[in-house]
Amino acid sequence: MKYSDICKLFDTRIAKITMPLRVWQCRSNVRKAINEWMETGREPNLTVELENSKGDRLILSAQSLIHDYGMKPLDALLFIDWANRSEKDCAQALEVLAHHSNFHSFPPITDEMWKRIDPAVLEEYDKLKKQKEEKLKKLEAKYQEIEDSEIYE
Repeated sequence: MKYSDICKLFDTRIAKITMPLRVWQCRSNVRKAINEWMETGREPNLTVELENSKGDRLILSAQSLIHDYGMKPLDALLFIDWANRSEKDCAQALEVLAHHSNFHSFPPITDEMWKRIDPAVLEEYDKLKKQKEEKLKKLEAKYQEIEDSEIYE
């Protein structure tokens, strides 16, 4: 599999650029698991051991993230990679996620809502959008360097 194949999993431009870069930064065993999942479609089988805020050791698996927390396989594998890099932050995030199960459900912003926003806030929002677009252009340039590379060799 190539990094460009990851783009096919997403609809938004930002995801098509940033997700392959996130995979590119993963450790080798995680990239291998992502490659196997994309080629076979089988649920990934990867685990990591963490210490929670109470000092207890727990084993976190990609399957538990998928089934217990509702993550998609790629998200679960990226979470496992993050856990390998930053155990404490990951354990805290997992505890927050466990307590806020409808974490991703935000109401969409309607046109009527936009009309009620202060013009100064909208101006600041536009500035931030432009900054974000510039950052995305830089990331896109980096992505162009890796898009035809193999995820795991």
